[in-house]
Parts: sequence; C-alpha cells; structure tokens
Amino acid sequence: MEAVFQNIALAAGVLFAAVCCGGIVFRLLKQKRSMKKTVDAVLVNKQQYTQQMVSRAQGVQKAERYVLTFSAQGRRLDFYVSAPVYESCALEETGILVYQGERFISFDRV
Repeated sequence: MEAVFQNIALAAGVLFAAVCCGGIVFRLLKQKRSMKKTVDAVLVNKQQYTQQMVSRAQGVQKAERYVLTFSAQGRRLDFYVSAPVYESCALEETGILVYQGERFISFDRV
C-alpha cells in the first residue's frame, strides 16, 4: 500500500514539473516569436525592490530588482531592467522605446 502512495506522489511531482517547465518554454517561445516594436514613450514610474530567496544549500539570498514603467500608445508597459539601465533613466523622460514581447531592449531619449 505504501508503494502505491509513493508512486502516486512521484507521478504528481513529475506532472507538476512538466506543467511548470512547459509553461516556461511556451512563454519563451511566444516571446521569441513576438515582433520587435518601436514606439514613442514616456517613463512614468521607476521601482526598485529587494527580493529574498531562501534555500537549504545557500541560505538566504537577496537580489535587487529594477522595474521601469512606460506610457506608450495609451498603454502602460512594465519591464525588468538591469541596474545600469535603471540608473540611467529619469522620470518623465520621453524617447523611443524598443521591446519584444515582455523583454526590454532599449530606450533612447529624444
């Protein structure tokens, strides 16, 4: 009886992992197939926050996250960016935003 429960638990774990991995792969493929877009935009918000991750092997780790929010064509677009990109942008700047799917490519000030 115990072996049956172990097999069910193993099957559930494998199914869960497959669904998670499948979702990630689907999202990456969708993003790759997205057209690269170039739009006039205004930087309307900047956010910086610290994310904590805990693991047995490495303990507590902290990671800084940076988000830029643009207004373009009547829509709000949020992108995760690197620290240098985040620091180089100022609120209310206008420019040309280039992105592909959910991936930030560049923002050139006008």
